[in-house]
Amino acid sequence: MKLEHAERRKWCEEISGINKSLNPSKKNKEKSILDMKPSR
Repeated sequence: MKLEHAERRKWCEEISGINKSLNPSKKNKEKSILDMKPSR
């Protein structure tokens, strides 16, 4: 992505907010990818 740092940071914060609203956790705490289990 060829964005200035401030633009990239704002974009990432917006995407993160969307993801949190779509996938709320019980404690509003982000999970580590290492803690996730495969869904098969």
